[in-house]
Amino acid sequence: MSGMRLKKPTLLLMLGPPGAGKSFFARQISEALPFGLVSGDRIRYELFEEPRYDADENNIVMRIMDYMTEELLASGVSVIYDDIGLLDYQERLQRRNMATKAKVNPLTIWVQTDLATAFSRASTRDRRRSDEKYSRSIDRATFDKLATALQPPQFREDYVVISGKYVFKSQATALIKKLRDLDLVEEQSTTVPTQPTAPIIRPLSTPRRDIPTRRIRIR
Repeated sequence: MSGMRLKKPTLLLMLGPPGAGKSFFARQISEALPFGLVSGDRIRYELFEEPRYDADENNIVMRIMDYMTEELLASGVSVIYDDIGLLDYQERLQRRNMATKAKVNPLTIWVQTDLATAFSRASTRDRRRSDEKYSRSIDRATFDKLATALQPPQFREDYVVISGKYVFKSQATALIKKLRDLDLVEEQSTTVPTQPTAPIIRPLSTPRRDIPTRRIRIR
């Protein structure tokens, strides 16, 4: 992916239950392509000792994320928006409208993982892992509440499905194909521009007698 570049600013909206692999994919993509990563887990980590993942908390987190996202988009920076609040279609629709207002292309990334694997990951977070540094382990009741709240992409919602159990290379291939279909990405030119040849200046083999020498004193 090092030879790819975005043709137009893009807003990626991450969709999937806890433990699906959203944060892993979001981080990898933000390192491979010029995306700014806005993480709900990071904001929750800073604001709440025990996240509840309820409507009031989601509203606080997403308002902060919206402000950050709007500032980045206004600067021409593409953004990955990663928060559990995007399980709700209306929340995704609001962010899509934000993108449209900023003349940015929105795309939903639906990370699919079987629920048994997702719960196993979400209930045993390891802070030593870079992708779980700001995530907290959740119990079965919380996981079930969030997993059942997921509303699949709706009519006219551009999205791409990736597997949360595949390696990043396979996931990235699916995303790049979708971005190409939407005319949002292209191969980056590797042609090295020709540099003008600098003149070669060689010292005279013998000093010229017709030019008087001067002593220059610097004070």
